Amino acid sequence: MRMLLTSGGIANEMIRDALVDLLGKPLADSRVVVVIDAILGSPGDSSTLVDHLEGLRALGWAEFDIASLFAGPDELALFGLDDAAPAVALFDWFFAGHLGADWMPGDAEELFARGAARSGQEVWFVGDDSALLVRAPSAPPTVISSGHWRRYGADGALVAARSPPAERHRTGVERVSRPCLFSLVGTSRLVTIRSVSDRS
Repeated sequence: MRMLLTSGGIANEMIRDALVDLLGKPLADSRVVVVIDAILGSPGDSSTLVDHLEGLRALGWAEFDIASLFAGPDELALFGLDDAAPAVALFDWFFAGHLGADWMPGDAEELFARGAARSGQEVWFVGDDSALLVRAPSAPPTVISSGHWRRYGADGALVAARSPPAERHRTGVERVSRPCLFSLVGTSRLVTIRSVSDRS
């Protein structure tokens, strides 16, 4: 299975180009279905979801649909499944997004490093201008980035990283405060937490 894992969607031309390359054809010849279940259980204003959906739709797909997998029968008869398995049981590493978001705790990088050590699995922590391109679950992902990212080893040590110039020189980065989704994708679970900045 091929995948493009993003933190902030198709946030820049580099990520868009990687998506087109992955599809093997232009977006205008491609169909997309957006599964919105990750945000359905989150309380509060969902206007950011609408903005993100409109931005994705505006990329010019041949067909653009929205679906919810939880809208079907409880017994999953709609999908012809006899039993259910973890939704994302593909990798032996974790994916986390929104590195550098203003609502992330100041020690987020240390938390993910400790999480890698506790789980014994690598953690990729990427900013909204970065993505991971997966061509095969058994192969390491390719980093697509015009922003910053971190890769922590199974022991919690920093294996590789990229920081934007503003971060390297500690001059600060202006960030937009907005509701975001934060996801961990691993071998056995997909955890989604919605965080909103205290500022309006």
